[in-house]
Amino acid sequence: MNHLWVATSEGYEATNIRLISGRPLGAARTDDTRVGRGVAGIIRNLGGTQIAARYLVAGDASAQEEVCAALSEARRLSAHYDPTWLAFSPTPDDRSLTVFALTRAQVEILDIWLPPRSMTLNNGQTIKTIDTSNEQWWSRQNTYELVPWNIPVPRNWEVDSSAIQLQAMPSAPFAYRLGSPNAYFCVVNPCHAPELGKGFAIVINPYLEQDYHGILARFPVLIKFSDEVPPDRVSLDETVEVAIGLRAGEPLLVQRGPRRHRSSRRILSFRHTLCRAIPASTLDMEKTVVRMSNAVFDVLGVSSGSRVVIEGLGEATERRLSRAVVRGLEERGERLALGGTPDILDIVGSVDLPAVAMDLATRERLGVSRGTAVYVRPAIGSILADEFTNISLVLLAGTVGSIATNHVAITIVLVTIYVVLTLMYIGRRLR
Repeated sequence: MNHLWVATSEGYEATNIRLISGRPLGAARTDDTRVGRGVAGIIRNLGGTQIAARYLVAGDASAQEEVCAALSEARRLSAHYDPTWLAFSPTPDDRSLTVFALTRAQVEILDIWLPPRSMTLNNGQTIKTIDTSNEQWWSRQNTYELVPWNIPVPRNWEVDSSAIQLQAMPSAPFAYRLGSPNAYFCVVNPCHAPELGKGFAIVINPYLEQDYHGILARFPVLIKFSDEVPPDRVSLDETVEVAIGLRAGEPLLVQRGPRRHRSSRRILSFRHTLCRAIPASTLDMEKTVVRMSNAVFDVLGVSSGSRVVIEGLGEATERRLSRAVVRGLEERGERLALGGTPDILDIVGSVDLPAVAMDLATRERLGVSRGTAVYVRPAIGSILADEFTNISLVLLAGTVGSIATNHVAITIVLVTIYVVLTLMYIGRRLR
């Protein structure tokens, strides 16, 4: 049996969990209902550590009660101890061993762990437990996040046959070293340069696309190359993992994406964010507006009513970035329910991206479905409009000065610029 154990005020309690065949441990779900809840979401709600950051240790099956008693007592004495831990039974039916997924502090409480060994779990995944006798056993390299994945990910007709199967690894070692103004990137080994090329790469979570028909669990990111990344790994930004519903350390597909960059994207690459597309309310249908939270406007550096650029990945066969320029408005809390879309908190154990509500016509222009992640950034015109007041004062001052000094040509030029900017500003405010 596989269990999620939780420390309680009275001791501890167990919830049966089921591993899904051909899926990573992080995809485990409870079996107390027909559908079950995601273990990742339960752990998050309880304030526990996700499976990716835990260590896999082997112990005697008969020691489960001793382990649970020690870990629950540690939690009772100090709230700093994780309130959750997991236990998995290997296959075939070897009831003499149990694999525990524990934090470093939990592993150190007991000294009953068995020597390292390879085991196959109920999901078909072969894992190797750590050697706690090694002084450096707590190294991050020994966490489940960096355990090699040995089951091919599913492929469907929408995925390019040249897509490469890689395993996600943290982006922390590279985020401040690449010098890229765009925070959303992936880093792969240079050996993949011929297949992936330059510009953008498309990262795909085929598991989520299989589970939710019509969802595009894929996203375009800038691609970088580094010899520090192993050939079977891809360093992926954590925000992008959330965008495609991928848990840390799990496999994904990477394929060649669009190559060209718009100059405006380069200029404004510092001011952007990711949002998840959701349906618009009835009032906003068939209008070129989107609704977003104040937090998104704060990140973009513009105010409600400004025009924003929405960019998304078009149809898979085209592999292009489509864009729509619309007016961004503050959300009013009238959005529709996200029926049929993934619950990221339940699946990944992480808070989801902020939402951007757009009507069906806008989603079709972008080629995205509801629940798909999109880029949001300010339009150049909106930034100029926000600065219109300051610019107009400078132009008026220059015009007055040129009139006073009888510079007719300069006066005409300044007046013309002022009139053009005024018309542009009024036009944008009315659109």
